[in-house]
Amino acid sequence: MFCNGGGMLDNSIFLSLLMVGIFALVGVAFSILLYKKNESFKTLRKSEQHFRCLVETASDWIWEMDAAGRYTFASAQVLDLLGYAPPEILGKTLLDRMDPVEARHIEEKFKNIIKDQQPFHLVKKNNLHRDGRQVVFESNGLPFFDNHGKLAGYRGVDRDISERDKSQDALHLALHSFDSSISGIVMADLR
Repeated sequence: MFCNGGGMLDNSIFLSLLMVGIFALVGVAFSILLYKKNESFKTLRKSEQHFRCLVETASDWIWEMDAAGRYTFASAQVLDLLGYAPPEILGKTLLDRMDPVEARHIEEKFKNIIKDQQPFHLVKKNNLHRDGRQVVFESNGLPFFDNHGKLAGYRGVDRDISERDKSQDALHLALHSFDSSISGIVMADLR
């Protein structure tokens, strides 16, 4: 028997009230947990939509590859840049769309990057478009790891710098021609 302001409560009534209170608290805690989980899910979905919009509107090719160097994700821009739809790129390596000489050069460079599990920045590489022309990319990537800390692959961005590369080559050629012209003028003046 328990006291209740001068009166006595039966043990079974007290235990029943205590159990109802405990169940009510558990119910409130569970409701709060579900609410927070729902809010977290909404935030995650919003973040995914935000990322998807960024990927879809970027002019650069956004990609992901596994630890073996095979593409596991390719944004739609790869179609405009290389003439291949994303499903045609998946499972291929970055070397598959290069001429053999460029592929050997890039393979050596990327072996060390992958071995050291390092990010890479501004790596220039020439890819072959479906129509056979060369497309010059500036490539950037970051490694990502599995739950055990093992390299799972790389995520990155390739930017088409073909026009910039042509402009730099033309500028270099013009400067070289100018230097040659100046040398010829100086030599003629010296005679």
